[in-house]
Amino acid sequence: MPEPSQRREAFRAAVTSYFKDAYREAGGRVDVGFADGAIEVAWDPQADQLPASATIARHLEAGRYDEAIPLLITRLQLEPDHVESLYNLGMVYSDRMRLKEARELLGRAVALDPRGCQCPGGAGDRRLAGQGPGGG
Repeated sequence: MPEPSQRREAFRAAVTSYFKDAYREAGGRVDVGFADGAIEVAWDPQADQLPASATIARHLEAGRYDEAIPLLITRLQLEPDHVESLYNLGMVYSDRMRLKEARELLGRAVALDPRGCQCPGGAGDRRLAGQGPGGG
């Protein structure tokens, strides 16, 4: 059986590889750090790389939610009020039956854009978010 330090290094290598793979298409630089029992991921986009929104959209359109989720989370860390990302992550979570998280994200999207201009589902999404007819 490997020593604890070997297992720790193997874990760190696997986590680092996972995030580098997840962000590869988004371009830029990904740094993964480990401190105080936490994993810290930092993504630095580069101007000459494909915009993250286009990469996220391709993943979503192809149904590759596992690849889109970390990109959406990072986008929201960089821009917490990005309505499109709030909506998209909320809908992905809804599809995955993570309804509490979906409701919170969609609620934030609707609060930022009450007319639903940037939320393709409009009124149905407002109901899921707990607003509008039947939602609260």
